Amino acid sequence: MNFDNIYNGILENFNVPELFLDDILTTLEFRLNKNHYHFKNIQLYIQENYELNEEFIYFELENLIINIRSTLDNLLQLINISYKIFFKYINVNVIDILRHKSCTNALKDIFLIHTHPKNQFWNFIYTTRNEIVHEVCIKSQLPLVKDEDYINGELVKKISFVNKNGDKENLMFFYKQCIKLIDELTDGALYVLSNGLN
Repeated sequence: MNFDNIYNGILENFNVPELFLDDILTTLEFRLNKNHYHFKNIQLYIQENYELNEEFIYFELENLIINIRSTLDNLLQLINISYKIFFKYINVNVIDILRHKSCTNALKDIFLIHTHPKNQFWNFIYTTRNEIVHEVCIKSQLPLVKDEDYINGELVKKISFVNKNGDKENLMFFYKQCIKLIDELTDGALYVLSNGLN
């Protein structure tokens, strides 16, 4: 994403305070990069020595969940201000933004593609942060499980987490999909905003 072009495009299409726009786009770029940073650290900790690094993996996972959801919150704030919806910060959520008369069909389409209620990655992103921040830590909410398998005669380590339903999820695949979803959602929404699409 070229954030300079996005900045200029949003300024051309919306009456947004420049300082706010600069701050929110800087924050979005930072958070998007930070998501990948946490993911890479998790990969490194697993590759180096899972047993010795298990606590660090939990630290990174919890930070990643919080940051992914914060990325979404920042994106919603930008939409809120750009379209002059003016919800109070605590009331800015996907449903209220999409139902508002100012929200364009182009933006609704982007959100509908990525935020379908049956999308397990979306549900994870949207609900898990509050559960681990306000209720319990990730260690008790989504415990890690180490499995070993022989594939083509080689011992392969597989790290999973146990979801709220008690099912195992492949840790790296699952989190990679969550990051992909937030990257694509943010990219699509910023494209709509910077091009003033209806």
